[in-house]
Amino acid sequence: MFLERCKLIVLSNTLPKATWGNSKIEKDDIRDLVDRLKKEPGKDIIMEGEPSLAHDFIRRRLADGYKILVMPVIYGKGPHYWGTMKDQETLRLISVKKMVRGELILHYTGAR
Repeated sequence: MFLERCKLIVLSNTLPKATWGNSKIEKDDIRDLVDRLKKEPGKDIIMEGEPSLAHDFIRRRLADGYKILVMPVIYGKGPHYWGTMKDQETLRLISVKKMVRGELILHYTGAR
């Protein structure tokens, strides 16, 4: 399984310990954490989490690119993933990958 081969970092100020696979708890500032991880060996850093975490990554311009998984399902309730944003973030499409069940993976980079 893919996740079992990955180093997993859980951002939490309340969890006492990480209990799943290769996971550990981090309480550092996100910018400091991302800067530190980029200096370590390995490839991509994948951020997966709630909308407030995505907002923080976007607001602080911590992402080098965006891969957005579009599922062919419409959800009518819950928080808006991108939330309220003060400034427009213009993205440039790099690639599109179609998956077996009709999902699309859209790879964007920030248009800086």
